[in-house]
Amino acid sequence: MREIILSFITLLMLNLSSPTNAQDSLLQKSRVIDINGQSIEFPSTSGLNTVLVFLSPECPLSQNYTRTLNELNGEFQNEVKFIGIIPGRAYSLAEINTFIKEYKIGFIIVGDTARQISAHYTATVTPEVLVLDKKGKIRYRGAIDNWAFALGKTRTVATRFYLRDALFSLTHGQMVVQEVTRPVGCLINDY
Repeated sequence: MREIILSFITLLMLNLSSPTNAQDSLLQKSRVIDINGQSIEFPSTSGLNTVLVFLSPECPLSQNYTRTLNELNGEFQNEVKFIGIIPGRAYSLAEINTFIKEYKIGFIIVGDTARQISAHYTATVTPEVLVLDKKGKIRYRGAIDNWAFALGKTRTVATRFYLRDALFSLTHGQMVVQEVTRPVGCLINDY
C-alpha cells in the first residue's frame, strides 16, 4: 500500500493569483510546507490533471464518499493526482490520522488550517471537488455524484457520476460536458 502523506499548511503563497472568475482561477507557483518541513508544489506540476477534494473527518458525507474517491483515485492513478484538503483548525493531527486510517484514504491529505486554498477556490462544503487540468485551469467543480441530493437525503444508488464523467472526458481529450454542479455537504467552518 502506498504511503499517505499528511501535511498541514504552514505556508502558502509564493504567487497566489487572485481569481477574477472563480471558474477559471489558477493557483500558480505556490508551495505548501508540510509538518516535516518539506515543500510540496501546489497544485502539482507533475504533468497530471488534479482533483482537489475538500473533506471533513466528521462530516458523514465526507466519510461515505471516501470509498468512491479511493476507487476513482485507483482508476485514474496514472493520469490524475488526487489531493484531499481538510479546511480549518477544527481537527488535530490525531483526528485526521484516524480519519485516514479508518477510511483507508489512499491519496495525499493536506490540512488547510488558514483556509487559504478553500477561499481561493471558493469551496463551501465538504465534500466538494474541483478538477484541474494539467495547466491548473478548473474544468469541473461541484458534487462527486448525485447520490446525496440534499442534506440528510440520499438516493438508493447514484445515477449521475459527475466526477467520474469529468475525469474520463478530460483524460480522453474531450470537453467536460457538465462543468458545474451544486455540491451537498457540511459547511466549511472552524467550529
